[in-house]
Amino acid sequence: MKTMNIASPNHTQRYTRPIQLIVLHHTATSPHTGLAVARLFSARAAQVSSHEIVDTNGTIYHCVDWSQRAWHAGSGSWQGHGDVNSISLGIEIVNRGDGKDPYSDLQLKSIASLIRRMQAKYPTIKPWNIVDHESVSSAGKIDLRSNFPAERLMWMVIHPNLTIPAKMKVYPWMLPKWARIVCADIKAQKGPILR
Repeated sequence: MKTMNIASPNHTQRYTRPIQLIVLHHTATSPHTGLAVARLFSARAAQVSSHEIVDTNGTIYHCVDWSQRAWHAGSGSWQGHGDVNSISLGIEIVNRGDGKDPYSDLQLKSIASLIRRMQAKYPTIKPWNIVDHESVSSAGKIDLRSNFPAERLMWMVIHPNLTIPAKMKVYPWMLPKWARIVCADIKAQKGPILR
């Protein structure tokens, strides 16, 4: 996976809270490239940034050091925390955000790899603390859209060396709230519990 550093000046120091959260966003921008988004983030006037951007070909653009507070979640809140940016890492995913634009396997592999690296560095980030922007937004953001392949991504995070099964059975408690699927017989089912 190719990584490019394009630094953004749009960040501040974190407060003393531990990093507990990964917030996933889609870019919904034009032009539709990771490089264009990284260049936008590199402009001070933009007043926005994210730690990482993942392009459709899997290229990762690193914009803000993980120790710093990127400006990606706005004035959102999460489980009583009023400053999501201070407790989170942000990953922008290049996608039109129209609910139709597909996510590539290369993109998902890079996102999964980033998530694993982030969790390795910050063990306070649990699998159920991987959320979309909508989950923390106070401004009614709808991002990620329903076509985001959350099940496939979580499989890649948890099982990086295994092939994704054609008929994958994912239990709701295995996924973050935004990624849950309906399981009518949940009480009768037993499955692995993520730790």
